[in-house]
Amino acid sequence: MNKQRLFSLVSIMKEYSDMDHKLSIGEICALLEKEGITSVNRKTLYDDFRSMEIFGYDVEYENGYYLSEAPFSVSEIKIIIDSLNSLKNLDDRFLKKLKDKLYSFISIYEEKDLKKLEYRNKHKDLHFINRLEDALEAIRKRKLLSISRQGKNREE
Repeated sequence: MNKQRLFSLVSIMKEYSDMDHKLSIGEICALLEKEGITSVNRKTLYDDFRSMEIFGYDVEYENGYYLSEAPFSVSEIKIIIDSLNSLKNLDDRFLKKLKDKLYSFISIYEEKDLKKLEYRNKHKDLHFINRLEDALEAIRKRKLLSISRQGKNREE
């Protein structure tokens, strides 16, 4: 087993495949060739898919190959990114770095769709984030916190 080929295959499957964007063997070979890996055939790829499954990657086939599960779903990543966007004191470089890490869990197609929605309703749930920050602060101070529906928090 060629480790570089396997790592490249994992990267390609994570970046270019999802349930709506399946890859044929030919497309996978072409993407591997772009990475400088030329000694690939069908049997080699089938063996590599089995190796990926041993390491926890769920490779599926339905008119093409794709990874069926990622550590985070697109909706989970959207919630996290929306929450990060609403925090006031995050450094822009740090925020971008966090977002890039989160985007690495989904395909480039899902990332593109998510970025279209990213700033929509950016401050809609800001009161929720403020309540969350207040709750975390109360936990740190070991105090009780009463949260009302009107968004007013009261430490006790």
